[in-house]
Amino acid sequence: MDTLKDIYLNAKPVRKDKIENINVNCTFIDGPKVEITGQTNEDYTYGVRFYAGDELVHTNEMKINRWCTHFRSYYTDWKIEVELKEHQKIIHTERFDLTGKKVVIEFDSKSMGDTLSWMPYVEDFQEKHNCEVYLWTFHSEWFDQDRYPNIYFLKDGESWSNVYAKFSIGLFCGEQPEGNNDFVWDRNKNPRQPFDIPQQEIITDILGLDYEEKTPHLKYDNSPVRDGKYVTIAQHSTAQCKYWNWPNGWNEVVKYLKTMGYDVICIDRDKEFGTSEVFNKEIKGVIDETGNKPLQDRMRLIHNADFHIGSGSGLSWL
Repeated sequence: MDTLKDIYLNAKPVRKDKIENINVNCTFIDGPKVEITGQTNEDYTYGVRFYAGDELVHTNEMKINRWCTHFRSYYTDWKIEVELKEHQKIIHTERFDLTGKKVVIEFDSKSMGDTLSWMPYVEDFQEKHNCEVYLWTFHSEWFDQDRYPNIYFLKDGESWSNVYAKFSIGLFCGEQPEGNNDFVWDRNKNPRQPFDIPQQEIITDILGLDYEEKTPHLKYDNSPVRDGKYVTIAQHSTAQCKYWNWPNGWNEVVKYLKTMGYDVICIDRDKEFGTSEVFNKEIKGVIDETGNKPLQDRMRLIHNADFHIGSGSGLSWL
């Protein structure tokens, strides 16, 4: 196959010393990027075509020592062609292949539920593509890292380099139309409306994986924490739309559980939380274990409980 330099020399007679170090570099860090570098006295134009599979989704033209990109950042079966426009010759073709490549996956959310629910699919992604995965989360210490031997957990402040691809996982907001306060998702980052699908499907959408409910490998002490049978309970969440707003509902549940011989332990961080003046009030008749306590303590309590009752919250995911 002709090299890029051979194509130049064969396409148009020029002195060899006019062409040095022509290079096309493609990376996929939050989207595909093409950079063309080198030295030449010829004012060539380069046409860049981005294909998603067989579909042409974006084109660009540029000069040497420039770069261009496409804004779509979720997993796509990319093919990139670079054409020397003056001679209508393809000088570089890049097919997106992660085999053996270094890939960064970054969780954009600090949320407990997001972090716990997304973790299993990082392992799926690594196995599917046989790549080197470097993972950033705000809470890597929650996971049993020995059970993820093929994933490198980035530490706080640790930098990375020489990466072929990077994917950001989250619920991303697009440009809001004037007067519209509803969440408008960024279609270049979330291929589907993230509020219309299961939480775990957010990451399988972005990473191009098949969706199947899975659980992560957690690191915690599972030894018994107290005598007698008990249940854990937690009413709070990050948004009022996730609450159970039945008047006095939580107190009635606690009364019923106690008639069955259960201790009821409240493990919310806060006794009261949110903006509701009617609901979200302190639950009556529980053993109070509220407070900003280590998650390891919460894991141990939940693991040894007969069951947990909660709303759509991180503790329910836990």
